[in-house]
Amino acid sequence: MKKIILAIALVCVSSFALTLEDVKRDLNVNLVNPDSLEYRVHMVVSVPKFGSQTTDYHYVTKGKNKVYFEMRSPFINQRMIQSGKKMKTIDLVTQKERITPYNGEIEKLSSVQNGSDALSSGNWKEPVRVEGSLYKIEGDSSIVYYDSAKKQVQKMEQKVGENSSVTTFEYDSATKQISTMHISVMVGTQETKVDMTFSVYRSSAKFPDRYFEF
Repeated sequence: MKKIILAIALVCVSSFALTLEDVKRDLNVNLVNPDSLEYRVHMVVSVPKFGSQTTDYHYVTKGKNKVYFEMRSPFINQRMIQSGKKMKTIDLVTQKERITPYNGEIEKLSSVQNGSDALSSGNWKEPVRVEGSLYKIEGDSSIVYYDSAKKQVQKMEQKVGENSSVTTFEYDSATKQISTMHISVMVGTQETKVDMTFSVYRSSAKFPDRYFEF
């Protein structure tokens, strides 16, 4: 009888065990298509002994070949617009414009990984329960902590050689989209902190197409 009860218990546990596919499916529910995305973010980078620097970004994609990217900081104030194979660059101080062939410049400046797409690439193991609704998911060089009740990634740890980073995520309670990211990067013994606050993170469907016309 004890063996039968144990077998039934094991079947019940396995039936409700959280799988990697469950997590990916739940994260996709609130994932904004990266080809139809708009976000505004205020970023503060702090380095001990060197102080901090702030930058504001506005990023919009409308399809794979239309990107609007604006960057404002004490040192750089410019707008870059990709339309097909061409890019317009505008100095927001002098308003001078120039059009050049597009060679992927915007992607190099605008890459932001949020909690919802944390598992979109690489190899990942099955989730392991830590406590309550919190699960740990190990990857090739990263560990993701996922809350199954909130259906959100709470933290990501990465390590490459002697360098490491820890990112924590906070979300807007109404939209379920990313609202804040806190990143701690260790390069040897030097720590750099990055705080990113999103005022907008949504579909770009309502962003005017006229901005992509040269």
